[in-house]
Amino acid sequence: MLNFKVSRPTELDKCSLSHESDKGIPILLLHGFLSDMSSLDQIASLLSKQYTVVQVDLPGFGQSVEENHLQYQSIDEIAHALDDIRNHLSIEQWIVFGYSMGGRVALSYAMNDDNRSIKGLILESSHAGIQDNYNRLERQKIDEERGRNAIEKGIESFVADWESLPLFQSQYENCSVDQLEQQRHNRLAQGVTGLNYALVHYGSGVMPSYMDRLNMLDYPVVLINGSLDKKFVQIHERMAHHLKYCSVHTVKNVGHSIHMECREKFDTILLDSIKAINQWKIT
Repeated sequence: MLNFKVSRPTELDKCSLSHESDKGIPILLLHGFLSDMSSLDQIASLLSKQYTVVQVDLPGFGQSVEENHLQYQSIDEIAHALDDIRNHLSIEQWIVFGYSMGGRVALSYAMNDDNRSIKGLILESSHAGIQDNYNRLERQKIDEERGRNAIEKGIESFVADWESLPLFQSQYENCSVDQLEQQRHNRLAQGVTGLNYALVHYGSGVMPSYMDRLNMLDYPVVLINGSLDKKFVQIHERMAHHLKYCSVHTVKNVGHSIHMECREKFDTILLDSIKAINQWKIT
């Protein structure tokens, strides 16, 4: 089973995790690439004042790096591993939040959710897979090369290259020095074997495209992006067109990592979205 931890309000300490308080059902948090569950501790701390929160180290990261954690050959198999955690904790339903890579895993989980265990999705800077076959194959090649370079050159070189990507440049204007140092520390703590595994087995290049299947989701899906991250603004516009019950939130003057670059606004969107999902019913 993947490594996970549970946080919950003090008043629920002696209650079953399946207990649904008047404040809502449990929430699963899925982190982004080159990080682990601790990268979302700030979000978990905020939410656990009101909700039961489950954090998971996705395969290849944090403490999910042993051989039994790296047995999953696809993003769909990882989705089933997440449901194993839900069953282990006797949770009937939960809301799933995912950031970037974690959002892609969350969406795969939703597409494989035969038990109808998801009540709603909240996806930050995530996509539904690469639709064009040529572009998907090209991304596979890029990810495979990145993995090889990580193994050959080491984690410090990989992190330096990763942090130089245009995707993250707005962080240097919007995040504090402490935030950036903490993020770098978390990235450097990951192993090259694990990140190579993630790139090869559930990177963007090997993930199926779910775009044409999004209309299968019959519950709320919340999409959060930053206005400077124009690629994902456009992706979310396309996703929203296919989703039955969708809300899109574009936060001004931030990029890919909204939860880091604009905490106050992100927290408001997150809390409001969870409240709305908890109250949502098909009319």
